[in-house]
Amino acid sequence: MKRKKLSADGLINLIRNSFEQISDHRGDKTTYSLRDSLLTSFAAFSLKYESFNSFFNDLDESRDKRISVEHLYQVKSVPSSTRLKEIIDPVATNDLRPVFNDILRELQRGKELEKFKFLDKYYLLALDGTQYYQSEKICCKKCLVKNLKNGKKSYSHQMLAGCFVHPLLKQVIPIAPEPIQNSDGDTKNDCERNASKRLLKKIRKEHSKLPIIVIEDGLASNAPHILELKENGMSFILGAKPGDHKYLFSWVDALDNDQLKTLSSSSFLGKKVIRRISQTIRYTNGVPLNDSNSDLQVNFLELVERVEKKVERIEHDESGIATVTYDWIIEGKDTTFSWVTDIELDEKNALSIMQAGRKRWSIENETFNTLKNQGYNFEHCYGHGKDNLATNFALLMMLAFLVDQVQELSCSTFQKTLVKMGTKKRLWSEIQSFFSRYRINSCWNDLLLKIAFPEDLQKLSTS
Repeated sequence: MKRKKLSADGLINLIRNSFEQISDHRGDKTTYSLRDSLLTSFAAFSLKYESFNSFFNDLDESRDKRISVEHLYQVKSVPSSTRLKEIIDPVATNDLRPVFNDILRELQRGKELEKFKFLDKYYLLALDGTQYYQSEKICCKKCLVKNLKNGKKSYSHQMLAGCFVHPLLKQVIPIAPEPIQNSDGDTKNDCERNASKRLLKKIRKEHSKLPIIVIEDGLASNAPHILELKENGMSFILGAKPGDHKYLFSWVDALDNDQLKTLSSSSFLGKKVIRRISQTIRYTNGVPLNDSNSDLQVNFLELVERVEKKVERIEHDESGIATVTYDWIIEGKDTTFSWVTDIELDEKNALSIMQAGRKRWSIENETFNTLKNQGYNFEHCYGHGKDNLATNFALLMMLAFLVDQVQELSCSTFQKTLVKMGTKKRLWSEIQSFFSRYRINSCWNDLLLKIAFPEDLQKLSTS
């Protein structure tokens, strides 16, 4: 039963119930409910439509497609595109946060979140900012404004996003992002730093008992931010660069071998061309972050990675007999990564901390890159509005991404269908194709099985 709640049908039912708890700003007498408007928007993002125009053109083309939306997304009445945007624009973006928390709690109840447990205790939360809208013409009250050299203005929307990650998992679990936007009447742009303050407080309030390690890039390894993390009861693994932390690195370099521990390991890749990846880790505990905050001590870890290619050499002696020898040739330059953390480092956990630090890239690769380049059309403007429409749509798209990630992690039907299709892009295309060709009178589970095993199921009626 718990696993069924983490299927598409179970998750959409949870989303529907969560949307019902949002107070409708229009009162009780409405033709189209706020819940149905939000679910219809979610449907467009879930089905990976390139625009709202294409989605509603399909709905207007055939009554069967509206019936399909009603069955798959538990919508009672589908509004028009214009009416939908009018309904969602004034909705406070914070009202959409609870649905993300409801799904996370369901993952906890189903013991699926435990797959993300790190060092037998913590959960790794990767944080980073991204831009999802930019224009020199269309803007709203919440847009960030940039004055360009040509005298024009550029308008944009950004967000600070977070997702739970694990070094051994490719799936991520996004949380509700924090908008980076101006409030009505603001003359100074909001920034990632302020968004981070707001988001950390919200996360701790919403998940008061969850032991969290925040992983971020080098911009976050500053004393004010580290103190904010500590105030919110969060541990950290933050990137640190020599150019930004000269005092820290000079201090570390001055340590002797007893104080600065070293670990080394090698691994091999390839068949025809064999490469050796050598990793050297240096670590120490209790060093000052910088000279102006010498009382703020952190633990330091550095990774130096070298890639070498195995090269065959054939030499002949005077009689013509060949001798084969092998050499390792360095490819490119050594790559160096370094981090600061509040977790005490030792021989047992240094490798794991390094892997966690490198996993920060999941928010770039598995999250932002997926949203922007693998079918979600994250940077496309589905509607801008006057108040919160652009931001609310961005959160609903992130919600669709969350549902897909949970299914990939926990739903056997989705997993089987994905294996059968080979790639997510092909799966998204096949789902859209079925949506366009058939009237779907059943649930998501039947639809996915129909895609994976069309010869076994006859549960969909043709248009």
